[in-house]
Amino acid sequence: MARTKPRALPALGLLAAGLAATAQIVYAADGVVHLDIQRRSTVHKRALDRRANTIVETIDNDVHQGAYMADVKAGTPLQTLTLQLDTGSSDTWVVYTGSSICKGGDCADGSFDPNKSSTYTTRLAQGAFSISYVDQSSAKGDYFNDVFQIGGGTLRNLTMGIGLTTDIPFGLVGVGYPSNEAGVDSGTIQPYPNLPLQMVNEGLTRTPAYSIWLNDLESSAGSLLFGGIDTAKFRGPLTRLQLYPTKGDSTTINEFAVALTSVTAVSASGTDKLASASFPAAVVLDSGSTSSYLPPDLAQQIWTEAGVTLISSSSSSSSSSSSSDDIPIVPCSYISSTAHFGFGFGGPNGAVIQVAMSELVLNQVGTFTSGEHNGRDACLFGIRAASADSTLILGDTFLRSAFVVYDLANDEVALAQTVFNVTTSKVVPFASLSATVPSSTPAPSQASIAEGVVTETPKHFTAEKGFKSAAARELGAVVLAVGMSVGVGLASFFVL
Repeated sequence: MARTKPRALPALGLLAAGLAATAQIVYAADGVVHLDIQRRSTVHKRALDRRANTIVETIDNDVHQGAYMADVKAGTPLQTLTLQLDTGSSDTWVVYTGSSICKGGDCADGSFDPNKSSTYTTRLAQGAFSISYVDQSSAKGDYFNDVFQIGGGTLRNLTMGIGLTTDIPFGLVGVGYPSNEAGVDSGTIQPYPNLPLQMVNEGLTRTPAYSIWLNDLESSAGSLLFGGIDTAKFRGPLTRLQLYPTKGDSTTINEFAVALTSVTAVSASGTDKLASASFPAAVVLDSGSTSSYLPPDLAQQIWTEAGVTLISSSSSSSSSSSSSDDIPIVPCSYISSTAHFGFGFGGPNGAVIQVAMSELVLNQVGTFTSGEHNGRDACLFGIRAASADSTLILGDTFLRSAFVVYDLANDEVALAQTVFNVTTSKVVPFASLSATVPSSTPAPSQASIAEGVVTETPKHFTAEKGFKSAAARELGAVVLAVGMSVGVGLASFFVL
């Protein structure tokens, strides 16, 4: 993976245009906006203390599906909506109240009626908004501009999409690169200043950057901090990593892809360095993905260590060989294992994030009816094999264990080990436009990220035994309820 040549970030051009259009930007006192995010139920991929020039939003943490949701408001007068946070997309979009899905009573998270907003305007090509997801769901409609309130910060002129025709009952808050906006991808529009950039244009933050703290799997909420970091939410070094292109030979950065250079399995019975022919691998940090998708050779070794059983999505029995469609499951009691995986980034002495089994054992999907686990509750496992030529993703099963800073101005991400369930806060804003992440240091060996990577599969998995050990107590109160679509074949393999 070669380092891309430094370039002028298109986002900064959009910022310059926005700043020029504003006579004088008066920034909030510290340039931070705090948004609370909550985890709520959804089957689709995809509240605020005011601080000067930082916006913090609380994120709802849905214990069934892993979608992180944020309460926002749009229009004049303000209409309340709950949208999914997605670092893997770039548009903020809402569901039209008059859409068929809302008329059918399915829009419990709110919808938007442009006819009730006196500040609603359409400025881009009609019908230019069109987005689809891996589960074949989609939304089509227009781009529009309106008032948007998030985390106590109010934007007077945010460009958004409206799903006039959609089978998705809620919209998204996309916080990725403008070059990844749906209309840009389809060629119908030029990039526009999306939420992170418009916050700078309107003086809410100083630079297009934000940090995310999802908290642990059992928690109901996390937080999103625009324009700053919270040093109380992580421990150890905060390490900056370069971003890499993910689309063919392109040198354009349009996703949050970092170099995964090592994975280590650690348990009471031993430590194993896992291997992959893909190392160093460009993996996208995507909050819109519940699970993580890794190279098949690496996923297979992780499954071996964790004692995973694979269920074919097209048959009623466990599969003897793996494929990207296989469903990984483990006994739900493994949630209490003290073992963990260490994910290394940026080469030697780079960032290392420890992910415990308690963050990888997900929804209960049934009961084993045969084999060594006969009669035990079965849960989904949060690491799957990516299909051929597909994007590698570290989703929520990884991100809950990491404090992550996304810096669009410098094409960097900063990672540190998260601190779960902390109630204190110590916010540090970015100093200025394009300033580096506060309290961070760069990974020292990014110029030689391929150095020391392991490409040969371990001959013995010494940590495997320790991964399978679990506390004797039953975890029925902790194990999550059935609710995820896991494909055909499960009903006949499990007692549901």
